[in-house]
Amino acid sequence: NRRTVRRPDELVTAILVPMPATDSRATFLKLGARAYLVISIAMVAAVIELGSDGRIASARLVVGACSEVPMRVPAVEARLVGRTLAEAMDVTVDPADVAHLTPIDDVRAPATYRREAALVLVRRAIAELAR
Repeated sequence: NRRTVRRPDELVTAILVPMPATDSRATFLKLGARAYLVISIAMVAAVIELGSDGRIASARLVVGACSEVPMRVPAVEARLVGRTLAEAMDVTVDPADVAHLTPIDDVRAPATYRREAALVLVRRAIAELAR
């Protein structure tokens, strides 16, 4: 939080974000007191790219507000790759998948609630992408 790996003699000149494949889907889900302009209890951003065979070629799921920096959920990403959208709905997301998150207790929510919220949001994001 409020730190970077940038050295004092370095200057950021660009942030490059690769364009997803033409056949891709993305979603962003947030749990907070309001839809915007407020610190979240938990949030999830997800992108899947589909291959020419209609199967998921790549998946990226990131949980925010539940660790010092946003964290990916690599075990779930790996389980999604190679599946069809219909099969993605059957991918399990277990508490172990978000065990690496380090949420804090604060006035918005306790850490245990944030971790459970992240789990639910990851599941909802997959369902939304599979629709």
